[in-house]
Amino acid sequence: MPTNNIDECRLASDDELYSAIAHWLLPDPDQLSPTDIRRAVDLGKAWMANHLEELRDLVCSHPQVVAVPALVDADGSELVGAIADALSTVGHYPPVVVLAVLVTRYGLDKLCS
Repeated sequence: MPTNNIDECRLASDDELYSAIAHWLLPDPDQLSPTDIRRAVDLGKAWMANHLEELRDLVCSHPQVVAVPALVDADGSELVGAIADALSTVGHYPPVVVLAVLVTRYGLDKLCS
């Protein structure tokens, strides 16, 4: 299960990241067995879909995120870090690095347009 480690999250599949959101959402993550991966992924995707507007508000105007595209490093970790910083201002979010990687994969152009 991915954590708040940028490198670990960047290497994880989308399904693993969505599953990490589901595990954060559930009061008892043991409710999901390893065979419930599809249910966990769907739950994580639903959370993201329901929070896109809020993510847009937090990310797209954040000074660090706005400044990063001009300075993006080859592997994109600087952008992930800037997005994670923007999301860390909200205390009720799933692991912010998980979200930052998913937002990066979703695309800032798409999110912020």
